Amino acid sequence: MPGRIHTLCDDVREQLAEAVCGQIANRGWTQAEAAARLGVRQPRISLLVNGQVDRFSVDALLNMAARVGLQVELRVK
Repeated sequence: MPGRIHTLCDDVREQLAEAVCGQIANRGWTQAEAAARLGVRQPRISLLVNGQVDRFSVDALLNMAARVGLQVELRVK
């Protein structure tokens, strides 16, 4: 989104989306298969794989990551 300030949440969203998309690709799932396995509708997967990450909350992406078997670690320094 032009003129939008990039935030830490944006970074987290991008990392989670990249990881989830990677798992979808590695498993060879279609968007419909991914949607069924992640508990969302296919248009949401389309948004995800087409990089519209700002349309997702960090919470939603964390749930998707867990459903594809990813472990997410948060480190605060």
